[in-house]
Amino acid sequence: MHTITRSHMRQRLTFLISVPCWPVCSHRPPPRRPLRNNPVRLSITNRVVYSPHEYGPGVFAQPWFSDPNMSAILADRWQKGLGYIKDEGIAPILIGEFGAKNVRTDTVEGHWINQFTTYLEHRGISWTYWSWNPNSGDTGGILQDG
Repeated sequence: MHTITRSHMRQRLTFLISVPCWPVCSHRPPPRRPLRNNPVRLSITNRVVYSPHEYGPGVFAQPWFSDPNMSAILADRWQKGLGYIKDEGIAPILIGEFGAKNVRTDTVEGHWINQFTTYLEHRGISWTYWSWNPNSGDTGGILQDG
């Protein structure tokens, strides 16, 4: 068993994966304690980073991906699911997982990922892309297959 001491906490960040993603990740149940009213607090401040995941139509087909108002729905979901965390200074955000095989803007998946990366850029929200390796079944990867 590993014990996390106060000296460990002073040197490390704690990443909370997918916690604030609802309604962004609405295929998961909403949290029992809404983040806005009950953010996670550690005994040493400034060590929590929220790391939601966002999934496009290549991973999970949500009804908004076929809605004519998809762009507005996505913007609203992202603001309600993660934008307010940054706006209200609750904690830093690092989008820990998102990706797409088809990034052409004439496809739903391409529209989604381009709109999402533009949203992140304009909001100054950090991110990591899923995945690096080329053989991720649902998102492909940054490296080329081969």
